Amino acid sequence: MHPHVNDDILSYFRYGKVKHTDSEGFSEWITPQRLMLMKAGKLFYHEEAIINEQEGLQIFIRPGKKDSVPEVVFQELETVHSKDNWRLIASPDKEKTELQLSSDIWIYDMLATPSHTYTLPEKFGANYGCLLYVFQGGITVNESINLSKGESLFIQDEAIIFRTNKRSELVLFVTDTQSPYFDGGMYSGNKKESL
Repeated sequence: MHPHVNDDILSYFRYGKVKHTDSEGFSEWITPQRLMLMKAGKLFYHEEAIINEQEGLQIFIRPGKKDSVPEVVFQELETVHSKDNWRLIASPDKEKTELQLSSDIWIYDMLATPSHTYTLPEKFGANYGCLLYVFQGGITVNESINLSKGESLFIQDEAIIFRTNKRSELVLFVTDTQSPYFDGGMYSGNKKESL
């Protein structure tokens, strides 16, 4: 068991599985079709048992406020991939997603295939920033920027188009850059220790 404090953590695996167990006595599997959002808030302990080879992301998100009540939420996806369409998987809007974030962040994913041209899922206002992350494969943005696995591009108040020449898995993070958040989380605080 290890602690988390004031971090929202989305576990997003594309293959393999992980067993989550926490200090509340809850135990459940995380798989490519079953995502988990852990809102640590006040001190919360959990552990992950990796059973076999896996690949995924653990996305640490700054919460909207400090010391909220800890909560773990799961979402069963209809399919592992959303082929050629953006799928909203987490947001602050409980009407739109089961995985409800405590800050103004929307997370989408998509499996992009060749012979298509793609854009962002909608037009976002001037205060919104988008981080387009390549989880697998590679894309070309606006005919000039090439992104490979593990690379990302920040977009703000700009229209983009992109394409791929191979199957590519993408994750898109959208946030209102003017919205409040707490930046003192154990991991999402992202502060350097002074020497």
